[in-house]
Amino acid sequence: MAGLDRAKAAEYYELRLLLEPRALESSLREADATFRDEVRRAITELEAVETVDSVETGFNAHRNFHRTLLSRCRNREMLRMCHVLQDQTQRFAANSMSVRHITQHRDLAEAALKGDIDEAVRLITDHLHTTIGGSHPPGDALPGTTTAEPRKP
Repeated sequence: MAGLDRAKAAEYYELRLLLEPRALESSLREADATFRDEVRRAITELEAVETVDSVETGFNAHRNFHRTLLSRCRNREMLRMCHVLQDQTQRFAANSMSVRHITQHRDLAEAALKGDIDEAVRLITDHLHTTIGGSHPPGDALPGTTTAEPRKP
C-alpha cells in the first residue's frame, strides 16, 4: 500500500471521530454479559502483546480490541465504515503506542465494562485525538507517510 500523507491521515481520523463515538454508544446500549466477556478477552489480549515484539500480533490485538468495543453497534453500515477507517489508520497507531495510549485502552475497556456510555464516548474521542497527535509534531510526516502538501478542496 502506498504511503499516506499527514493530510490524508487527518481526514481518516476526522471521519473516525465522527463515527466511532456514535458506534460505541450504540454498541454499549446493546451490551450484554457476552459482550462484556468479549471486551475482557480483547483487553487481556491487547495487554499481553505489550511485551511482544511482533508488529503484526500487536496490530491484530489492537484491531480486535477496537472492533470488539463497536461490535454491538446496530447500524451495520456505520460499523463497516468504522472497520474500513480503522484499517486505513492502523499504521499510524503503531507510532503512538505509549504508556498513555495503553492506559487509554484500559480505561476505555473499564468504562465499557461498567456500562458508562458517556465516559466511554469521551475516552474514545480522547484516544483518537491522542493517536493522531501521537509523538508527531505538526508538519512531521506520520510513519509510512510523505510530507506532501495537504490537498486543496
